[in-house]
Amino acid sequence: MKRLTAYLAKAFAVETLGLFAATLVLLWLVECLRIFDVISVKGQNLWVLGGQAGLAMPTLARLFLYVCMGIGLGRALRALHQSRELHIIHASRRVGGLLAGTGVFAAAGVITVALLANIIEPLSSRQLKSWTANVAADMVGRTLVPHRFSQIAPGLMMVIGGREAGGKVVDFFADDRRDPDQRRTYTATSATVAEDENGYVMELQDGNVQYSNKDGQFSVVKFGRYDIALERFSSDTAAGGLSEINTPTLLMMGLENGGLSAAQFNAVVDRLGESLRVVAICAVVLALGAFPSGARTKFSLPIEVTVLLIAFVERTISSYAPGALGPVVGATIILLIGAVTLAWRFRPRRTQLLVRGASL
Repeated sequence: MKRLTAYLAKAFAVETLGLFAATLVLLWLVECLRIFDVISVKGQNLWVLGGQAGLAMPTLARLFLYVCMGIGLGRALRALHQSRELHIIHASRRVGGLLAGTGVFAAAGVITVALLANIIEPLSSRQLKSWTANVAADMVGRTLVPHRFSQIAPGLMMVIGGREAGGKVVDFFADDRRDPDQRRTYTATSATVAEDENGYVMELQDGNVQYSNKDGQFSVVKFGRYDIALERFSSDTAAGGLSEINTPTLLMMGLENGGLSAAQFNAVVDRLGESLRVVAICAVVLALGAFPSGARTKFSLPIEVTVLLIAFVERTISSYAPGALGPVVGATIILLIGAVTLAWRFRPRRTQLLVRGASL
C-alpha cells in the first residue's frame, strides 16, 4: 500500500472511529433507559441491565455504522480541503491515491458491516434470547408472589395461586396483550418450569388458552398439557425466527431444501444490503467532497446533515420499495447517483491558454 493511500485511509478511519465510539456509548445508554423498567420489574440487577443492553448493540451498530462512515469520510475530506492538501493531491495528479484510500476505507467498512449483519448480530440475538429466557425462568420460579399480579413485560401480567415442592406452581394465570391484533389468556391448574434441548419451557397442566381479537372473535383451546417456550414471556414481543440464524447457515438450509424460502431470501438480501449501503454512502460523499473549489458561497449544507439526509432518503426508498429486492433498491439508487456524479466530475476537460489575445 502506498503512503498516500495509507495516510488517507487512516485519516478517514480516525474520524469515523471517534464518531462511531461516541455513538455506541449514547446508544447503549439509551438502550439501558429503554429496558430499565422491564428489568427492574423482573427484579434483576445492573449486570443484567448492562448485559442485555450490550447484546442489542450489534443491531444498532449495523444500522449506524455506514452513517458514521459517511460523516467521517466527509469530515476528513473537509479537513483536507481546508489544509490545502486536497488541492495538492489534485495538482500533483495523485487522485488515484485518493480513490485507493477511499476504496480501502470502504472495503474495511464492508467487511465490518458484513460480519455484524451476517454473523455477530444473529449470535447476539440468540444469546439475548437465552438470557431473557433465564431471567423469565428465574422470575417464574422465584420472584412471583402467590395471589399478586406481576408484570413480566409491558402488556403481560401473570399471577399464581401458590407453590409446591419441586418448583411447581398451582392455579397459574397469564394475560398477554402485547399483540395489538390478538389477546391470549392462559389458565392452568399447575405449571412447572423445565429445560429441554431448545431451552426453557413452561409446562402447563389441565387448562385452556383463550384467544380474542380486536374484531370481537373469541376461541378457546383446552389441553391436558401445553408447553410454552419461556422466551414468549421474556420480552415485549415474541422472539425467535430467522434473526437468530446466521447467513451461512441460512444458505446451507436453502441448499438442503432445494432453495431458500421467501422469508429466508428476504433475510439474506436485507443483510447483504447493509454492505451495499457502505459503498453507496462512500461513493456519494466522495463525489461531493473530493474536489477542491475556490467558490465562496454564503451558505453550504454541513456534510453531517447531508449524510443524514441521504441515509434517510435511502431508508425510506428501501422501506417502501416493492418486491424481494426492496431492501437494496435505495442503496442501489444512491450508489448509481454517486457513480454518475464521480464520472461526470472526472470527465476530460478542454483547457485554453490565452497568450497575447491568441488561443492555444
